[in-house]
Amino acid sequence: MISKSCPVCASPLFKVGKDIICPKCNRPVVIVGIAEDEQRALGGKILEMVESTILGKIGELNELMRAESDPERSRALGEALSVWLSALERLRRLSEGRGT
Repeated sequence: MISKSCPVCASPLFKVGKDIICPKCNRPVVIVGIAEDEQRALGGKILEMVESTILGKIGELNELMRAESDPERSRALGEALSVWLSALERLRRLSEGRGT
């Protein structure tokens, strides 16, 4: 347990690994000192969510490609996979540049 309380329900917060969690709201809480830190933390969380979405799409395409026997459809799926992989690479470069 840490000395801060949840901004939504005022319950005590707990540190679990790197995350701070409100057990009553059952969600993570980000504690920041100033508005700039808050924007940085929010930006980092958004990038993590986008990365998760992209990885999910890559996984979906992988499953579709495994089952596909039509060469034209396989090519289209491969092109889509290439787009998602490029997006993932750009996102990770952006994240590294932010220090997240």
